[in-house]
Amino acid sequence: MRKFYFSVLFLFLAGSAFAQEELSKEEKARREKNIEAGNPFKQFGYKAKVATLSKGKYLEVHDLDSIVIIGSVRFHVDRKEIVGLVERDSSYGMYTRPIVDIPSRWLSPDPLSEEYRRWSPYTFAVDNPVFFTDPDGMRVIPGTDGKAVTYTRKSDGTLAWSANASADTQRIGNGLARTATGMQQLDKARDATHNVSFKVDSETVSTKFGATTKDLSVDKDGNVKIKSAEVVIFEKQFETFKEMIDAGYEFKDPQAQELAKISDDKEGMISATSGHEIDHATDPVNAQQSYENKTKGTNHDTEKKAEATESKIIQELIDAKPK
Repeated sequence: MRKFYFSVLFLFLAGSAFAQEELSKEEKARREKNIEAGNPFKQFGYKAKVATLSKGKYLEVHDLDSIVIIGSVRFHVDRKEIVGLVERDSSYGMYTRPIVDIPSRWLSPDPLSEEYRRWSPYTFAVDNPVFFTDPDGMRVIPGTDGKAVTYTRKSDGTLAWSANASADTQRIGNGLARTATGMQQLDKARDATHNVSFKVDSETVSTKFGATTKDLSVDKDGNVKIKSAEVVIFEKQFETFKEMIDAGYEFKDPQAQELAKISDDKEGMISATSGHEIDHATDPVNAQQSYENKTKGTNHDTEKKAEATESKIIQELIDAKPK
């Protein structure tokens, strides 16, 4: 019996040895390339050990495609734009196939759940999406106590703010209040059916004066609705802009030429840019056209209205200067 066991063991080991592949030089290089494709530290010059079930025979990293699916959106990683949507199975039956990562979307708890012990780590915006937003799945961003910011115009034209208004909101709002068009834009942001927040970024070095990020919902017919928007102003860019003008640089961009008219008034430039971005943050037609440009390849002019608003604020600031 013992001899039988030894015979079986010998045959198994021998079979395993003969089953080993003898790889050519080219095949070894190809497999090594597949393994390296999964090395997240390659750009830093470090060769980490990468776990691979096929030992490089098959490419086991699937984030190298130019188009990836994120939720229900097809995103082109090279062009940095949405190129389509994944059709949902509307049957909602027990055998309905979920879209990509939807079944795992809530399987990971909030990394900051310890700061919200009263709430389940699987709830969104502490169960109050009317007053709170949670854009990155970590901290909720109220404004600043979760209630709407309010302001009133005083007799001297300045604004009196509610206690929950952030410093950035007050700074941008006070700048907008200097002109009639700016005040209209501030009221537009306040009266929007969705949340519009303001941020002055004093650290980031950007080529833009301002930007607007929007959280959108899209129905099955492709109709877009703005759920929330954030206007971000890049303060350092205005300082760089002023330095370039003082050095004698002449801008060819028409909008930069407009802004150059008030380059000695940084708060004025911030208010004009904010007025521009509020159009992007509140206008549903602008949001729809912008979405279509990205997903359908249309060529809507989504800047014309915003640039006209900015130019109007600039001219009103110029007209208000002491003669």
